[in-house]
Order: sequence, then structure tokens, then C-alpha cells
Amino acid sequence: MTKKVYRRFYGEHYSIKLLVETTRIVAQVINDIVYENLLSVNLSYLLLDLNKVNDALLFQLGESVEAYIEAEERTEERRKEA
Repeated sequence: MTKKVYRRFYGEHYSIKLLVETTRIVAQVINDIVYENLLSVNLSYLLLDLNKVNDALLFQLGESVEAYIEAEERTEERRKEA
């Protein structure tokens, strides 16, 4: 996702807490699916793949928080100018 998408979340009044909660839910769903299919998974790659997924989720969360804060700062600047 791009910062433009995250700015849209800000415009729709999503909170940082909601963004974090959404990321937590996605991670939990992934973990549940892995757990349900554990016997059919090649364990030699499982931890490496889960680490990559977790890194990607945390990177996206970081980007979303950064874009949210930038959008919030721009909104505050506009209010001061008006």
C-alpha cells in the first residue's frame, strides 16, 4: 500500500489504534491458518516465511502511522492558516 491509501484512512477518521488493531487481527488470522494446516506445512521454511510476513505487516503499519501523522500535521497547519 502507498502513503496515499493511508492518508485516505486518516481522512475517514481511522485512528492509529484502529490501524494497529487491524494489523494485529491480520497477524492472528495468518497464525490461525498456519496452525490449522500445521501438519501439511513444510516446517523447514515455516519460521522464515512467518518472519517475512511479520516484517511486512510491521513495515506497513509503520508506513500507515507515518502517513497518518503527516496527514494530521497538514490538517493542523491548514487550521492555523485559516
